[in-house]
Amino acid sequence: DLVDYISRQHGTTILSTGMSDIIEVDRAVNTIKNHKSEDNIYILHCNSEYPTSTEHVNLSCVQTLRERYGGCHIGYSSHDAGVPISVSAVALGAEMIEVHVTMDRAMPGSDHAASLEITGMESLVRHIRAVERAFGVPEKQFYDGERIIREKVKK
Repeated sequence: DLVDYISRQHGTTILSTGMSDIIEVDRAVNTIKNHKSEDNIYILHCNSEYPTSTEHVNLSCVQTLRERYGGCHIGYSSHDAGVPISVSAVALGAEMIEVHVTMDRAMPGSDHAASLEITGMESLVRHIRAVERAFGVPEKQFYDGERIIREKVKK
């Protein structure tokens, strides 16, 4: 009922898949699709352990969700309290990253341990932007810098 209610609201619907199996995700996505076009749906891979151990992140599921819900946007909801896994999710095609931010990870409560401090958030954004720039274009490029090196080493 809640997913149906939310999906009837104006704007984009974001569905986090934490604490769900794939059948539950299918049901939720189908409910949302009754009211929204796929372009207005974000499905975020998530493990809701706070913090999530590296072994339980199961980042390959980002690709699984992309294949299963092809027209929807796919992202990653991070509870691993680090930068590399979220950056890797972007490299796997995640279009949205959700993280918790705190002033101090040592504060009491489970959310703080699974969060990034401000400097961590800055680092995350910087690394994601670098990965986005590194994607380039699908065609093989031969850059001027390579041409210079080739001239040097071919002798």
